[in-house]
Amino acid sequence: MNDDRRDEILLDIHSKLEMVCARVDDHHGTLYGNGQPGLSVKLQQVSVQQRDCPARLHALRDNRMFLVAFGAVAVSFASLIYVVIVG
Repeated sequence: MNDDRRDEILLDIHSKLEMVCARVDDHHGTLYGNGQPGLSVKLQQVSVQQRDCPARLHALRDNRMFLVAFGAVAVSFASLIYVVIVG
């Protein structure tokens, strides 16, 4: 590789490096915010809101109550079948 080819490659790398640095700065601003909440903070806020959502917690409680009621019905049905068969 001669000096001219090396200089050409270095200039090409340098021109691409400026573009990459600009994109990195843009992504950094998007992820961490530029004086405002960035995507990482917003994602944490959404996760906390989802975890603490009253409707979600109510639905979980309702699901547990349904399972208990279903178990009670299953036991009652099994008891009825046993009484019918055994007499």
